[in-house]
Amino acid sequence: MTGTVTALIVLLLSLAASYFFCVRPMRKGHCAMGQLASGTGTACQDRAAMEEAARLKAEITALRTQSTQPDPK
Repeated sequence: MTGTVTALIVLLLSLAASYFFCVRPMRKGHCAMGQLASGTGTACQDRAAMEEAARLKAEITALRTQSTQPDPK
């Protein structure tokens, strides 16, 4: 019984910590994961990341186009 109670307490504490340190800041728009190391802006504003994202989107579009075309057999 005490093992179950301990596990329940640990679960509730981890859920509370996840909410207060992760979910609540993200809902307010203050997500630390999107910040650059210098603190000058978000990672999405990084030029190299934007170029990489554009390249990957183009590649995904090309692959989807290939997969929708019938096989020439």
